[in-house]
Amino acid sequence: MTRNLGEFCARFVAPLLGGGTVHVAAPVRPADFRAMSGELATLRTSEVAALRLQRAQQLVAEPDLHEPGAEELALWVALYNLLVLDHPDRSRVWARQATWRRVESAARYWLLFSRPEGFSAALANHAAVGAFLELSRRDQILSGAEGELRFVGQEIPRRRLRWTVPGALSVREETVNWWSSAHVAEVSALLQDVLGPAP
Repeated sequence: MTRNLGEFCARFVAPLLGGGTVHVAAPVRPADFRAMSGELATLRTSEVAALRLQRAQQLVAEPDLHEPGAEELALWVALYNLLVLDHPDRSRVWARQATWRRVESAARYWLLFSRPEGFSAALANHAAVGAFLELSRRDQILSGAEGELRFVGQEIPRRRLRWTVPGALSVREETVNWWSSAHVAEVSALLQDVLGPAP
């Protein structure tokens, strides 16, 4: 099933640009990208258009942003797929290594495709990359006599707490900047390409 642009923007792009909670699931495939590219005209009056403008106004007083095009969509999709590649539950997804290599290759291609031509495109890319650099995640840490166990970007499963003696474990939450945290090898190799599109 092909993903639609409205859903992608509501779950990822708008929260990214607006500072909310982004949601990632399955990677965006080239077929999804092609389908979403055909829907770009629907963004003219959307929440994403307003959030792009707000982010750009943090950089320039009166930004002259063009309509989002395929290049900007490519950047958003590449950033999304980077988060999918780096997701802590990725190892639980049954997929061949070749599948993850295709996701990495597509992300690299989209990052290169999104290189801006002109000030307006550079400003839009800088706004998205700037928001991406500010992403953070909430880790929960379970501490006990045996040591600590970190649950990266997710809550502690209830089964871990079910049979414990009250007071034997402590739980704390820690906010971690995503960009400066440790990443899987594929994502680490792509981080420099993320900075490429921004001026």
